[in-house]
Amino acid sequence: METVDTIKDDDIDHSLLKNLPLSFVKSNVFLPLRSQESELLGAVADSRGIFALRDLARKMDLHPHPVEAKEDVIIDAINRIYSQTSRVNEVMGDIKGEDLSMIATEFESPQDLLELTEEAPIIRLLNAMLMEAVKEKASDIHIEPYEKGVDVRFRVDGILNKVLISTMLLYQE
Repeated sequence: METVDTIKDDDIDHSLLKNLPLSFVKSNVFLPLRSQESELLGAVADSRGIFALRDLARKMDLHPHPVEAKEDVIIDAINRIYSQTSRVNEVMGDIKGEDLSMIATEFESPQDLLELTEEAPIIRLLNAMLMEAVKEKASDIHIEPYEKGVDVRFRVDGILNKVLISTMLLYQE
């Protein structure tokens, strides 16, 4: 089996990660890199990764081609790549056209966010907002609820910047 010491962003076909949850690739310590000819090339650290790569390749009607890498190299690449794809505006694109107040009224009783499986866009939105705040080095996150919407602002270098206005579903940089 080949071995790699580093995984660069250019080595990864981001379209392969579109339907793979972060928890799945992290728990199996594997990262699909690219498909070439009839093979799916993927970085694996151990047998868990090999099995996950095999299952994914089978699903894509390809043959698995594992490449060995250290666990920390794979985890670093996973964190780096998934943080790039978890921007607030991408998540908002998934739920565009939906009014957040309508989503909020769908809940019959208060529920724990971790137990909500059907409301994944909301969970992804919260995770994306937190990740974006960390990337922007925000000291505060202000969520301002209104009667028919909500505004989200990040405080960066002492200045509050609007990030999300739910009534318009607009992301501003």
